[in-house]
Amino acid sequence: MIVISIKFIAGRYHATPYGKHVNEGTPEWPPSQYRFVRALIDTWKRKFCNYTEMQIAPILEHLSDTPAFYALPRVMTSHLRYFMSANTIDPSDKNKILDPFISLGKADTMHIGWHTSEPLSDGSQEFLSTLLSGLQYLGRSESWVQCQLENEWEKIKWNCIPEERHDDPSNPIDDEHRLFICCTKPKGEYEKEPYEIIRGKKRQTVSWLDAICYDTSNVLQDCLSSPPGMITLPYICKNELYGKDYQVKKLPKLKVNTVLYALNSKVLPRYTEAISTSEMVRRFLMGIHKKVIGDPAAVSEKFSGKTRKSVPLKGHKHCKFIVFDNDQDGKTDHIAVIAGEDYTDTELEALGRNTRIPQRGNYEINLVPIYWGSQEGVLKALPKKHKSSRRYKSVTPFLPDYHYRKGRGDFLAWHCEKLKKEFGLHGYPEPLKVSPLYPSGKNKWYDFRRARPSKNEIPRWGWGFEVEFENEQKVPFTIGHSSHYGMGLFLPD
Repeated sequence: MIVISIKFIAGRYHATPYGKHVNEGTPEWPPSQYRFVRALIDTWKRKFCNYTEMQIAPILEHLSDTPAFYALPRVMTSHLRYFMSANTIDPSDKNKILDPFISLGKADTMHIGWHTSEPLSDGSQEFLSTLLSGLQYLGRSESWVQCQLENEWEKIKWNCIPEERHDDPSNPIDDEHRLFICCTKPKGEYEKEPYEIIRGKKRQTVSWLDAICYDTSNVLQDCLSSPPGMITLPYICKNELYGKDYQVKKLPKLKVNTVLYALNSKVLPRYTEAISTSEMVRRFLMGIHKKVIGDPAAVSEKFSGKTRKSVPLKGHKHCKFIVFDNDQDGKTDHIAVIAGEDYTDTELEALGRNTRIPQRGNYEINLVPIYWGSQEGVLKALPKKHKSSRRYKSVTPFLPDYHYRKGRGDFLAWHCEKLKKEFGLHGYPEPLKVSPLYPSGKNKWYDFRRARPSKNEIPRWGWGFEVEFENEQKVPFTIGHSSHYGMGLFLPD
């Protein structure tokens, strides 16, 4: 008996049965004998053409004389859906294409065997092993396989056998169902009634090997319903082979309170307009969430910063819209939406749909989410990564919520003391040292917009500071007035 083991190393088998359309969504299982023999011929032609037809003929005859037996693992059927362009003027015109496949374990092995009257010669066995080593996929090219000859096959339990052998007591199958599998027509049976074609005025007889190699173009040209070298035989198969018992592992729900977007536009907004960019993202995010939940009055409090009764929230649990100039070219290139609590499913859906915001001059800004996770990972997700540090510097001006008056000492020293307490009010560790930071780049602190465009506010006084903590920190800090719109941003030095 010739027995070959086949392992699908990607855990998938992509193939459409003969006579079925791919969009019927019916994958082939088990792999047909006809497909396997043709795969060996293809491997011979492409990779081992130095071997002659006389050397491969005995192998093909042995694998075609009798119907194959199968020992199959349990599997599941599945499919992918693709929406391909219809190549029309309308870019939204799509065609749905199904990609059905068989899913099985990567470690599972199927066996296919033939009861032959005579064993293969040593040379043929060696050549067959060589062919199997070169057979890298079966069916579609996504179906990667590892094939080899099996010497110890006595303990293999065949669970899919030809119907003509069903009454054999050595092959008992209970709880079975019937299916049809395409097989290669035996050489002796074919030569009794060979297929003949007419080319011009001559009648030609197609050899057995050429009949097996008949492709779709030849079948269509000759107006055939099936290839001349193929026959369809009934098989008996166990019912329990379908519906693999997978051990479903429940993964913990991903906790997300931070989403980082990369901005893409022909003209990026200036970094000094950070407060305007943050407010625009918040406004569009609120509008998207209203559509997601279908109730304008139930918009997320994390996005609005207010209760349903329009009472401002306390405790800084609502979102902070933090803008970054990662490459320091004076343009906003990233924005993070950070909440004090994990986002709900509807909030995550709204964040995923938030893909663009308008800009003056009809230069639309595209938002591409590049990170979903916790606040601790946002600085590592930026292209220019920030390392954890004890020293932080202002990137956008700190806008105080209080006012200085005479008699409170030095102007900047008084603000440094207040800044320490401000960190604690936002739930951040209190710094050990605070000192004024004078701007060194193109943008001065007074160049930043320091009032929200939607509010009739007078721009507040703003300044930068350098702070030092007792331990290393790895998250961005925003404190002070308009901290939820990117003001008062501190990043590691």
